[in-house]
Amino acid sequence: KCTSLTSITIPNSVTSIGEGAFRNCNNLTSITIGNGVTYIGVYAFYGCTNLTTIKVGAENVNYTDVEGVLFNKKKTLLHTYPAGKAGANYVIPNSVTRIWHFSFNGCSSLKSITISNGVTGIGEKAFWNCTSLTALTFLGDAPKISNDAFNESSPTIYREADAKSWGETLAGRPVKLITESLREFLLSLIQQEGFTDTWAVNSDFSEALQTASWIWIQRYRNQDGLLSDAGSGAV
Repeated sequence: KCTSLTSITIPNSVTSIGEGAFRNCNNLTSITIGNGVTYIGVYAFYGCTNLTTIKVGAENVNYTDVEGVLFNKKKTLLHTYPAGKAGANYVIPNSVTRIWHFSFNGCSSLKSITISNGVTGIGEKAFWNCTSLTALTFLGDAPKISNDAFNESSPTIYREADAKSWGETLAGRPVKLITESLREFLLSLIQQEGFTDTWAVNSDFSEALQTASWIWIQRYRNQDGLLSDAGSGAV
């Protein structure tokens, strides 16, 4: 635990970063991994709550980074999403097939993650202590997943209607159809407009969509019947 460490560049001569190497270095904000590193252990950056970016040397043949997120070179394995990285939403690249152990550990800013249809495996405590995470949207079949993947996190899982091997729960978390996510969003808009009658709360997806559309039209329609931004008057 190096509490005074704020940034570090690992030289090209280093070949391995061990398990928990930077554990609880909570003032570390950035790390640059040299070209010689061939192995990065599990939870190497565990507890680095202010880590916003991980960079990898361009000539490293085993690892790479995309917008500060650490992947293997082929981008089939998502190794580490920095816990202090800004942003409420994240879409995992289509190339990814595995989400590594502790990948999103402590990412308290994330509210939703979209998981590409190529992901087939999710490691131990992959989403541990993601306290703001409310939704994980899967675009493919149910993956193999560790039972403790969502320790101290409580997201709802959303899936495609035609995806395979899904049950009512995934690693202890409830599973719903993606259309239910949109329905819940539309109903929240409807209720914000004062439509709190039982029919609105219990309406199906098509009814919710029709009602929300009517609200938007009424809100943005001007006196000539054209749609405009009510705040700016722009058409």
